[in-house]
Amino acid sequence: MKKLILLSTSVMLLCLLCACSLFSTDDTLRVGARANPIAVGETAIFDGMAGIFSVYDFRLEMTVVDVVRGENAWDIVKSANEYNEDYPPESGMEYMLVKFKIKALKSKDDKKIDLDNFYPFEFVSKSGVTYRYAYVWDVRPELTSIYEGAEVEGYVCGMVGKGDEPLVVFLEDSSKCLWFQTTK
Repeated sequence: MKKLILLSTSVMLLCLLCACSLFSTDDTLRVGARANPIAVGETAIFDGMAGIFSVYDFRLEMTVVDVVRGENAWDIVKSANEYNEDYPPESGMEYMLVKFKIKALKSKDDKKIDLDNFYPFEFVSKSGVTYRYAYVWDVRPELTSIYEGAEVEGYVCGMVGKGDEPLVVFLEDSSKCLWFQTTK
């Protein structure tokens, strides 16, 4: 009888430990976490449909396909719209353009998915400081709203520190956010 009680107690303890690990808040090992960002050229899935309290009811396939920075990025920004010339890089800073290829795999009730260039993406320095959004216009190709089954390529524009190796985060306020590298 003692063996049966010991065995059942051991099984219950093991189940409890397993359940706790399922709800762990340690996100460092998840592919796409800040500590384990997606490499340039690698594809990741943003699954906003997973979970009970999901705010983002869509699933995307996302890949960083190109990164342009420095003078080349500034040339693209300037040539995109005459008003962009009024916003040269600040001292010690440079423009960075990160081109994403994004495919809408699923969308609840076939609602459009807004990918406009300033809301869902943020640039974060290697040391963990969020950069302010770079207000530039008409840099093409640009990310736009898409529906399930559609695919788009476009730049996300930021102004970052020269020599920094920032990450770009998609929907940082989501528990399923994805972090992407900007260097190879």
